[in-house]
Amino acid sequence: MTTSSGPGTPRRGRDVQSNAGQTVTEYLMILGFITAVIIALTKLIVPAVARGVLGLLTHMVVYVSSM
Repeated sequence: MTTSSGPGTPRRGRDVQSNAGQTVTEYLMILGFITAVIIALTKLIVPAVARGVLGLLTHMVVYVSSM
């Protein structure tokens, strides 16, 4: 194994090992961001869906009771 003796010289050894878990961390950060976006969108979409379902049920009850 060689170590850096000057600028531009590739280093091996501890530097390679110190970056070993970096990819997992990056993937977990991306996954956390996507999860936050999904939660934010759910908070916006679910009330609209709930209002739509409530309106549909109201119309069904009115239609069935008027038969």
